[in-house]
Amino acid sequence: MDSLPYDFNQYLDISRWNEPSKSKGNEMPKNDTTVRYGDTCDSGFQSLNFVPSRGKAHNGKADWSPEKSSLPDVADQSETQMKVDFFRKLGYSSEEIHSVLQNLGIEADTNSVLGELVKHGGNPERETVPEETQDPTLVSRGGLGTRATTSSEEGDSNNLRPIVIDGSNVAMSHGNKEVFSCRGILLCVNFFLERGHTDITVFVPSWRKEQPRPDMPITDQHFLTELEKKKILVFTPSRRVGGKRLVCYDDRFIVKLAYNCNGIIVSNDTYRDLQSEKPEWKKFIEERLLMYSFVNDIFMPPDDPMGRKGPNLDDFLRKRPLGPENKKTAVSLW
Repeated sequence: MDSLPYDFNQYLDISRWNEPSKSKGNEMPKNDTTVRYGDTCDSGFQSLNFVPSRGKAHNGKADWSPEKSSLPDVADQSETQMKVDFFRKLGYSSEEIHSVLQNLGIEADTNSVLGELVKHGGNPERETVPEETQDPTLVSRGGLGTRATTSSEEGDSNNLRPIVIDGSNVAMSHGNKEVFSCRGILLCVNFFLERGHTDITVFVPSWRKEQPRPDMPITDQHFLTELEKKKILVFTPSRRVGGKRLVCYDDRFIVKLAYNCNGIIVSNDTYRDLQSEKPEWKKFIEERLLMYSFVNDIFMPPDDPMGRKGPNLDDFLRKRPLGPENKKTAVSLW
């Protein structure tokens, strides 16, 4: 600053802005113009109220005109927009960013602005997405899709028996025998999907799709539609005749399909009436019925479905029992 011909702390005469004169030195100008501090120019020095425009030199003198400068405003707007864009990339809204910048000033550093956003509860927009519901989601057929399937696992899935689920029995059991809880059906289905079963069928009377009545409550009814779209759930027929509902016996559908496909029946019903209809059904139900319990939202079949001396659950659900070596592999997979 010592090399400059003028004292910027004094007053300047803009109209007499000429090249430095050795004879006059630091002579005070006659006409005073106030100096405004706080604006920044690209020169890096404090600017005046009126900034001379840059022009070509005529007769050894610079051509300066007292035009009001728009450079400080443009610089401020550009810096503000850059900060807004930066915090927008972090997920904060423009309103939150402008509010904080207005309080702290455009000169505030990045850490101060970010701290103020967090302090005032400004959450990134990506975190304002509604939280996922706690409803269980349907697992894809064949178990977890993120795990690469090997040839041995594919062969093991072919060795698994088909599963036939008594939907009404499972739903009422999960609803404590007071409510038809469709969530219980989904929990049961997911249990077998996670074990690698791909052939799963649930039977539910079709009138369960209707609007529930106060004396027959039903919860999470949308799960029935979801399972039907996945071709896992099947509605047994029912119709109205003369104002009365005619319902087909869904238990017969369950036992008949399980018997024909040599599968497993999942139910706490023993189907005594159907056992008396056909001797082969009686033997099949005794050997292929898998009972269960619900501990809140945990579906739990017994580890020894046929008793202590019978096969364990892994062998019970398979067409061919696992050998000792394969059992170790199965334990590591599940």
